[in-house]
Amino acid sequence: MSQHSPLYENIKNNPVVYVTRDLERACGLPLPTEGYHIITNKARKDADPLYGTKENVTVVVSEKKLDTHELLKREESIELFSRLGKAGLLVFKNTLAIERTAKELGITLLNPPSEIARLAEEKTSQGQWLENSSKFLPPHVISKIKEINLKKYPSIIQFNHAHSGEGTLLVTNNAELSKLKTKFPEREVRLSEYIKGPVFTTNAVVFDTKIAHGNISFQITGLSPFTDLPFSSVGNDWGLPKKMLSKEQTLQIREIMSDIGMIFQKHKWRGLFGADFAMDEKTRRIYLLEVNARQTANVAWEATLQKKNDPTGLSVFEEHLLALLEMPLPDLPSTELRNGGQLIQRLTDDWLNTAPLLKTDKFGKEGLSVHAKNEDKPNAAILQIQSQDSVLADQKNLNQNGEKIKRLLPLFNVTTKKLLPEAIAIVNNYLHLPLPVPVPCPYFNNRRSGIRGAVKAAIGKGSVEEIKEEAELIFMKNHMDFSKLDKENIIKILVDNRIGVDCSGFAYHVLNAEGIARGCGALKSRISFSNSKSFSRALLSRLRTIQNTSVATFSHDANSKEVRIDEVSPGDFISMLHDSEDERQFNHMVVISEVKRQEETPLKLKYVHSLAWPSDGPYGHGVREGVIEITDVTKPVSEQKWVENGKMGAENLTQERAKKSEVSIRRLKWF
Repeated sequence: MSQHSPLYENIKNNPVVYVTRDLERACGLPLPTEGYHIITNKARKDADPLYGTKENVTVVVSEKKLDTHELLKREESIELFSRLGKAGLLVFKNTLAIERTAKELGITLLNPPSEIARLAEEKTSQGQWLENSSKFLPPHVISKIKEINLKKYPSIIQFNHAHSGEGTLLVTNNAELSKLKTKFPEREVRLSEYIKGPVFTTNAVVFDTKIAHGNISFQITGLSPFTDLPFSSVGNDWGLPKKMLSKEQTLQIREIMSDIGMIFQKHKWRGLFGADFAMDEKTRRIYLLEVNARQTANVAWEATLQKKNDPTGLSVFEEHLLALLEMPLPDLPSTELRNGGQLIQRLTDDWLNTAPLLKTDKFGKEGLSVHAKNEDKPNAAILQIQSQDSVLADQKNLNQNGEKIKRLLPLFNVTTKKLLPEAIAIVNNYLHLPLPVPVPCPYFNNRRSGIRGAVKAAIGKGSVEEIKEEAELIFMKNHMDFSKLDKENIIKILVDNRIGVDCSGFAYHVLNAEGIARGCGALKSRISFSNSKSFSRALLSRLRTIQNTSVATFSHDANSKEVRIDEVSPGDFISMLHDSEDERQFNHMVVISEVKRQEETPLKLKYVHSLAWPSDGPYGHGVREGVIEITDVTKPVSEQKWVENGKMGAENLTQERAKKSEVSIRRLKWF
């Protein structure tokens, strides 16, 4: 269909505004199209190439991701609708909140009523709503979870409200069912027989007397590393169904879609709906899995592929608009697809732990269309990669094109570098002192007590072995039975007897092990005491090296050099110094134990140190770990995102110390 068709003339004279929190959903028409406007949220900086590059796209910048009804209330939206005059509102999926907001603002909503969508989509009402077409569903019952007694495993339990496979659970044994009964006893669900086999999805558009069919795609489900959930959709492939489905099966899917379309017609529905189907791998029987009363997530790319294949033909998105605008369906066939695919990266545990940067330039260079989404909910779609070629070799494996996309994922450009094993062993032993019950080594700073000449374990400088020996002596002197000591008692005994390690003592032993493992030699032979006030003091420091090695010693230019945040490496340390004598007791340092990078850019730093927060109380302090997420490499390390003990921002004392001191990332000169 050309730009001069009745549809485009209609839109030109009667503008349509698509309001969506996800820009890609609105890309079913070429951008720009005169009269077609989009209002959307701003994703991460430069994440989506479309932001700021297309006419008629209004980007709302907000602190958090806004829902569609919230976007509608924004000043930018109100101003656009006012400027356009009589414009129709189009949304991805209608809701009661959207209907109320549109009514309040006096905006004409093009989508069908949300109540019809609710009846059609909810798992507990869907069977009744489908009427005779419910026979195509797998054998199922509607029941409260507490009343379910399964005789056949595995089985499928579907919650009433869910999407993208999040509310679909595969129950394989009694233990899993018991957990659900305990957690959701009164929840009403649909219990279905598990149909093992490939899943397909297709769309159709409902007109007053006609049903226009879209293409059938293979639904890519549960594929790692794109999702952690077994039933979560992670993309589509339009080429694979041609190899997997017979003509009879394809016709059967179309007939079922026509039957469902006629039910929608009875309810005065207009526009898109989608449905998922499964093919039993043994019997090859086709089952209807669910109905989606809305534009589905694959529509925009299906429409784009259709226009690329045949610019003069109809796309499913154009048919959607024709139906909503109550225009007749032209006597033109929908464009058939025999190729093309998309893969969706969801927010997985690996992605959360790694926090890679959403870079998109590499995908574009490979001829791929990509959309990055600023989402923070588990399993949310955060990266959508679209290809004119198929992405699957078969239902379980990516083809060469799919593997190329997988290799381009930010996660596959992330490297992790850690301290050497010898240093990691020291860290782990401080985190779990090898006592009858392993406990973290407490924090102890001798500066305040002023004890001189004591054993290193009693002045905050002891090695793990020395601390262990001193602890065992205390236990023996007090005739304590190891077997009767628990974690809390052991920590109390250590703290009450001033056994622990301070930040520089801990750093000394870790960096000493790292230096020896690197072949740089021991710290004792390397460390310089250029800051000593006299020759005799320097000589004494050389004889009692660890006892006299402080944060200031490590941070002195004779021993270390400052490095930029983008140069950071395991074995570096973050130094926090104070000028005044009174505040020097608050000097501190943390050792970088692990660095995650995406290509050359640092993403996350793990650090280890010994410290006592006031909130730790008398016995909760000691050696601990933290994470620094690099949010902006142009800012100081103290202004990045620090997480320790689950605390961030002003609640994170370590970061607050860094902010109140002269902070720098430093590296020992011989490293």
